[in-house]
Amino acid sequence: LILALDTTTRSGSAALLQGDRLLEQRVGDSAEPHARRLPGTLIELMTRHGFALTDIDLFAVAASAPARLRTKASACCPLSEWRPAG
Repeated sequence: LILALDTTTRSGSAALLQGDRLLEQRVGDSAEPHARRLPGTLIELMTRHGFALTDIDLFAVAASAPARLRTKASACCPLSEWRPAG
């Protein structure tokens, strides 16, 4: 299971893939910063498809500049605290 995010554009996107099958992709709102919306979007993708963080085999991140990678990847930090409901 792959959880991917792309911050190379202002809108960015997030996707959930299982094997070679795209389960869902979401394109963001360019008016809202990546760091504000990406954690929630990633959690929504996993929850919608019945997966927990522990199910993810690979996290894929595409960032437009190396200096920004740390900032964008840090947007995922709240995921480490996420637990499925129930």
